[in-house]
Amino acid sequence: MSLLSQVHPQAPNVQLNSLFMSKFNISNTTLGANWDITLTIDNPNLVTWVRFNHVKGSMSYKDNILAISSVEPFMLGLKERRTVRVKISTMGLGEEDRDHQLVVKKRVLDEMMSKRREDGAVHFSMQMFVWATYRTGLWETQQDVVMSPQCLDLKVGFSRGIGFGSWISGGPLMCSEELCMASLWCKKSPDCSKIRGYILLFLIVVSLATVIGFSLWFLGNYVDSKSGPGTDPLVLRLDAFSLSNFEVSNSSFSAEWEAKLTFGNQNGGLTVTLNPFESYVYYKESEALSCASVDAMLHVPPRKQKTLQIKFDPTSCGGEQPYVEDRVMKELSEDRKSGHLSFSLKMRIDASYSMRELLGMGTQVTLNPNCSGLKVQFEGAKGEGKINGGRKCTIPLPK
Repeated sequence: MSLLSQVHPQAPNVQLNSLFMSKFNISNTTLGANWDITLTIDNPNLVTWVRFNHVKGSMSYKDNILAISSVEPFMLGLKERRTVRVKISTMGLGEEDRDHQLVVKKRVLDEMMSKRREDGAVHFSMQMFVWATYRTGLWETQQDVVMSPQCLDLKVGFSRGIGFGSWISGGPLMCSEELCMASLWCKKSPDCSKIRGYILLFLIVVSLATVIGFSLWFLGNYVDSKSGPGTDPLVLRLDAFSLSNFEVSNSSFSAEWEAKLTFGNQNGGLTVTLNPFESYVYYKESEALSCASVDAMLHVPPRKQKTLQIKFDPTSCGGEQPYVEDRVMKELSEDRKSGHLSFSLKMRIDASYSMRELLGMGTQVTLNPNCSGLKVQFEGAKGEGKINGGRKCTIPLPK
């Protein structure tokens, strides 16, 4: 081995050892398959370490990519050889992979199905896309490289009637490879030049996305400082509050409430979004009597208001109502004799202030509205009553 070959780093050798398939299933519109691959990767360099920063593995049929999955980063030391297991699935193996599931054309699915029926085998190819860094200890220099090992024409045979198969030739097989040095040299091949173009495009897109994201973040913070939750808070008005079917004794209690609420957005530029929340009716500010849930999100545009009707009954909140102690029922029974009872309405709401809902940009806050001192006047001996007039509720400023 010449000294020159050590000065100019060589590409790692990639050898395919085994290939197994499982859950191989083809319908008229979808493909399901898992590939389990074992590779041996060898660093032939005496003075250069190789860091595999980003690794993608793909399986294809002819020129049609079927699935792409990621491989964890790893390092190869001087003259080191390592066995690497690559798992590729059409369903994706992680959150990132599931976001990049591929759609395979129907004619390709039909052709693969036909090949399997004819001779019980289908030919696949595996290709890896590797972004790596070479570090040479002699001069402590680093060099970014792009590699694209290919293992072509892999014939996988299947047992009849099941979706399991294996590589017929059984290996090992040395995979061909394209190596592109990012700034020094590139082998003169169309594939290598194409990969370099993809990398450049990727870097440009990432840079633009970073600039745009920072600009949106800065703009959101600026708007929030000028007209956010602390400067233009949300307001709440209780338009109506009524009570019906009220029955209480020293050992039993039942009642139903209805509340009509109006949320007002004082902000001139931000939309307030209220996530689903639960509301509680309290007696004497501390004794929870009933729960009701609001299951839909509520969007209140700038300088607008939204009205909401909430009904409290035994089926609300999934039937999980607060436990009312005997002493509380006794107090309710005694206070009922005066012809009125005082309640309060409390909520805890996760909300956001945003410029545009689709941008996902905004300030997340937790609001704790409280409508207190709700004196319900009963009508005669019936278990029905209501408050007279509306009430302005308090919403403490979020911290």
